[in-house]
Amino acid sequence: MSLDPALDPRAALDQLLTHEAWAVVRTRDAATVTLVGGRRSEVASLLDVPLETGPPPPGRRYDRLLAVPFRQVRERGFAAHDDGAPLTVVEVETEVEVPLPDLVAALPDEPLRFSDRGRFETSDEEYAEVVRRIIDDEIGHGEGANLVVARHYRAQVEDWGPAAALGVLRRLLATERGAYWTYVVWTGERWLVGASPERHVSVHGGDVRMNPISGTFRLRGVPEEQRKARLLEFLADEKEIYELFMVVDEELKMMCDVCDRGG
Repeated sequence: MSLDPALDPRAALDQLLTHEAWAVVRTRDAATVTLVGGRRSEVASLLDVPLETGPPPPGRRYDRLLAVPFRQVRERGFAAHDDGAPLTVVEVETEVEVPLPDLVAALPDEPLRFSDRGRFETSDEEYAEVVRRIIDDEIGHGEGANLVVARHYRAQVEDWGPAAALGVLRRLLATERGAYWTYVVWTGERWLVGASPERHVSVHGGDVRMNPISGTFRLRGVPEEQRKARLLEFLADEKEIYELFMVVDEELKMMCDVCDRGG
């Protein structure tokens, strides 16, 4: 099944939702949003994912969409908690690009209703204790300097489904700035909706690159006439100076761990 490029965005979305699994993704500052859908399967290892060679068929860029759980890092010898999340593979059968304004206009715009507004999974006191242990046991012993301690918030949405998920995506596409990916993915079993802030690592041939956003001046959203003054202010900011030193030091340590000749 293939989507007709002449379809209007609402019809394209309706056809997309007939697939077993599907995704709507905007990459970086792209002027279009990608819709892909197809059959789903689960594999145990990344080595089980088939790889094609040669150019893709006309009008196509992608063969598969993968939802890779963090636990797959165990394949590279790292320790990780096994939460049972599946490695889901979507064999792309349809792919279409829709202009961003047209897609936003076609997406549902209904407010979310909550049956339970939710709460943090850990209390303030429990979270403070976790931070204290990290400072004493990890940072204090030189195991790290720049750590983000997750704190999960759970709530219950009424009537969650495609319309609600696409409505959240609409608000993200309309208001989010500078995201690496803005997306909704239906794996056939679970929903993934979000706006990832940055590309963590890129690999081209044998070159590995990491680009931290911490301690880095970002031009997006800064009017051109203000850029020089804002940049000079940024360069003189002591907090940003030390944050950049810290982040670069941490990323060099990671590169030395994963690259065969160091960072």
